[in-house]
Amino acid sequence: MTSPSALVNRLRDDLAELRAARHARTVLDRELATYTTTSDIDDLLTLIGRDETRTAETMRNVLMHNRIRATRHAS
Repeated sequence: MTSPSALVNRLRDDLAELRAARHARTVLDRELATYTTTSDIDDLLTLIGRDETRTAETMRNVLMHNRIRATRHAS
């Protein structure tokens, strides 16, 4: 059985990891927000290529959202 203090420590660690991940995503969103044209986004997507890391997948998701926005603004 897990002690209450061990449970609290585990929850604290989990929350710290979630905060760090959220901060990293916010920073990545901010950095990728500068890619606003379809050609810029396509160039970066090409550079990422088939990289299967979690970061690359997150970048692809952010860039695809940027591409949708760029397409809407171009219309």
